[in-house]
Amino acid sequence: MADRPASGSQEELDVTVIVISYNSEGRIGEAVSAHESALSHLRSEILVVDNDSKDRSVIEAEAAIIHGRVIANEVNAGYGNAANQAISEARGKTCLILNDDARLATGAIDRLLEVLYSQDDIALVGPRIVDEAGNAMPSARMTFPGPHEEWERVWDIFRRRDRNVYYPASDAPMEVAWLVAACVLGRTGVLREVGGFNPAFFLYSEDIDLARRLIERGYRILTVPDATCIHTGSVSTSAAFGRDRSIQRRAASRDIYYRIWQPRLSRALIHLRRAIGFSNQPWRLTHHLLKVIWDGRSLHHLREIEPLPNRSEAGEEHGAARR
Repeated sequence: MADRPASGSQEELDVTVIVISYNSEGRIGEAVSAHESALSHLRSEILVVDNDSKDRSVIEAEAAIIHGRVIANEVNAGYGNAANQAISEARGKTCLILNDDARLATGAIDRLLEVLYSQDDIALVGPRIVDEAGNAMPSARMTFPGPHEEWERVWDIFRRRDRNVYYPASDAPMEVAWLVAACVLGRTGVLREVGGFNPAFFLYSEDIDLARRLIERGYRILTVPDATCIHTGSVSTSAAFGRDRSIQRRAASRDIYYRIWQPRLSRALIHLRRAIGFSNQPWRLTHHLLKVIWDGRSLHHLREIEPLPNRSEAGEEHGAARR
C-alpha cells in the first residue's frame, strides 16, 4: 500500500475526492471522515467545495478534513461548476465526485479504480447506488434521453411503472450511456480535456451532457455493479427547493440538455410528451405546451466547451492539502 505524500509535496496522488456541499451541517463532517477512512490506503486528498452554505457546513468540513481542504464559495455556483473548481485544482490522477450524502461501501474505491484502469479508453466509472435500506436507486442508463425514451414513458405512466429504479441486471461491469453524478470516478486529465461539467447547467442533467461529450470524443463509460455507494438521496436539494421546485428545476435543466443535443422537431415532440403526466400539474401542462411552439434557439455550440485549466501545481498558493 502506498503512503500518502508528506506535507507540501506536489507529487501526483491516486485520487482526489470531490464533495459538493450545500447547507450540509450535521452530515458533511461524517461524510468527510468516512471518505478519509475509505481511502486511507491510497495517496489521496479531499476537496470539499461549499456552495455558500448558510449553516456551519464549512466549519464542520474543515474540522473533519485531515488530507485536503475546503473551497468556500461566496455564491452558489451549482453542482457542476463547483465540481469543475475542484477538478482544476485536483492533484489526483483520478477524481471521485460525490454528493454530500453519498458514501462508498468497503472496497468500492479499489474496484472502481481497477475497472477504470482496465482499458485506456475508459474515462468514467460509477458504482451501484443504493439507499440506506439497500434498495437500488437511479445510477446508470443504457440510452440517452430523447423522443423515443420520452414517449416510452407514456406507457410507464399508464401502467404505473417506475423506470427510475432500473439498473442493469448483472454484477459484471457494463458499458452504459451515462451515469448519475451523485458518485462517479473519472480520469482527471480527461475530465479537464473535455471541459468538465457544462457551465450551462446549474443543477441536474449536467451528468448526461458530460457523458455525451465524453462519448463524442471516443471515450467509454462503465457501471460497476459490484461496487456500491450508499446515497441518502436529494437531501440538499429537497431542503433548498422542496419537491415541486426540484421537479421544475430538473425540467428546466433537461430543456437545456435537449436544446444542446436535439434538433427542433425532436424537441417539439419531447415537450408534447412531457406535458402528459400525473404529477406537478398544471405547471407541467403550461410549461411544456408552450415549448412545443417555441423553446428558444438551439444551443448546439455548447456541445464542445473550453478545457479546464490545470491549477494543481499551484497547490501551495491556493492552500495545499493539509497533512
